[in-house]
Amino acid sequence: MSPYESIPELPPDPIFGLSASFKADPRPNKYTFITGYYRGENLRTPILKCIEEVEKWLIGQKISKEYLPIQGDQEFIDELGKLIFGDGMKADRIFGIQTVGGTGALYLAGRLANLWTHQIAISNPTWPNHWGIFSAAGLKTEGYPYYEKKKMQFDWCMEKLQSLPMRCSVLLHASCHNPTGMDFSKEQWLQIVDLFEKKQLYAILDMAYQGFRSSPDEDAYPARLFLSKGLEFAVTYTCAKSFSMYGERGGALYVVANSAKMLTAISSQLNSIARGIYSNPPMHAALLVKTVLKTPELRKKWLDELEEMRKRMVKIRKDFVTMISNKDPAGGWEELSKGHGLFCLSDLPPQAIARLREEKGLYLAADGRINLTGLNQTNLEQFVDALLEVK
Repeated sequence: MSPYESIPELPPDPIFGLSASFKADPRPNKYTFITGYYRGENLRTPILKCIEEVEKWLIGQKISKEYLPIQGDQEFIDELGKLIFGDGMKADRIFGIQTVGGTGALYLAGRLANLWTHQIAISNPTWPNHWGIFSAAGLKTEGYPYYEKKKMQFDWCMEKLQSLPMRCSVLLHASCHNPTGMDFSKEQWLQIVDLFEKKQLYAILDMAYQGFRSSPDEDAYPARLFLSKGLEFAVTYTCAKSFSMYGERGGALYVVANSAKMLTAISSQLNSIARGIYSNPPMHAALLVKTVLKTPELRKKWLDELEEMRKRMVKIRKDFVTMISNKDPAGGWEELSKGHGLFCLSDLPPQAIARLREEKGLYLAADGRINLTGLNQTNLEQFVDALLEVK
């Protein structure tokens, strides 16, 4: 008898499994709205010109391929930290560690939180992988109300957070909430920080889309607010979206504490956990990002390209909401114009999502999430008409 016979088969990942089905679909007029890639008007994920320039320059540098330290490339950590915290990036309050993408940062944050709590509250809905990551990190997950009928439910959210036990971890999306696109206002963030201070809740700010809602400084508001109020918290970061370098797996975790002694203990724990999982983070991602951020002309190019991406997301959201609202005036679609970033939720039931896929060759995530940059002027009306037909 094989030792493998007792291993149960698990279902495919809800996002990547669907993406594989899309690739295998032979229909020429198929479109995907599943994975969280930014796509241009040509429906392709761009390589940013600033990143291309760095890669061409790196070819002639003959940089050693030795391992990075467990903690990662310190220049990368520092430059990215300044992008997040601005002038507040100080070594006596913040420990940073380079990770394998944002997923690695989230897992490390969960393992760290597991040293003082066994519970984390996560917005419902959220990116599906959040549940699996924190469960794998040893935390009990539970949802807090966030969104219903195309609207954020802030009062319900606050009521649930108020009921959580002290020192419980809470995952918060810093901007461009995935999958709804609906974010807290600055006034609501102030209420959240006040509640976290009173209840001694521990925030893990998932910062996956800096620069996709507004400027990088504006999108850093939640992290800088928590820091200015003297709270202890963590920020998980991915470079995938803002730098359009998904497969390079560039990420980082920043932990904010109120004493150098605490940071020493925290760094020892995180380095130990990382050593046991992947040992050393990827070098290439760090080289690309730190060079862009350190070089004034490249940094300006990056900000310009980031603005171009942001403008396209704003325009295609507006075009989608305008068209579908005109065709379905009673559908309440206008609410989606309040969202930001890549995503919105269609609120379609599973059978309608299946019909879109099987009958129309239009692939949505199982929760009805739409990556709006899968739309352009060629397929927009086709998509809207199909969505309303199956609705």
